[in-house]
Amino acid sequence: MKGFRRQRAAELLRGFLGVELARSTDDRLARITLTEVDVSPDLRTAKIYWTTFETGPKAELTGPPPILTEDDKSVKEAREALHAARTELKRRIAQELDFRYVPTLHFTFDGSASQGARIDFLLQKSGALSSS
Repeated sequence: MKGFRRQRAAELLRGFLGVELARSTDDRLARITLTEVDVSPDLRTAKIYWTTFETGPKAELTGPPPILTEDDKSVKEAREALHAARTELKRRIAQELDFRYVPTLHFTFDGSASQGARIDFLLQKSGALSSS
């Protein structure tokens, strides 16, 4: 169980970074969704779990959504964009959030969202889930 300070710091980081990514002019960053942030007990390290949305012709298929993996092109592009933006994101955290220390940011891909979307699609298709 997280302590109150760790939980609060994680929530602040997730919200702030989510807004910063959504405002980005880099389309690769704007497609990223943060799924969870875990902050170390000393608040100096943040592990940020993220996922991205599939775009282009594959996204328009009427079949089940694809399960994204570390090897997918959109995931690799998003990872590269996050790596390139890391310094700027840390600078923005230092400017806007009242943290004693700016945490080191570690970005980790989270493929569970695409797996969940695929399962939901298949359950709805089979009629196991109501359409509400």
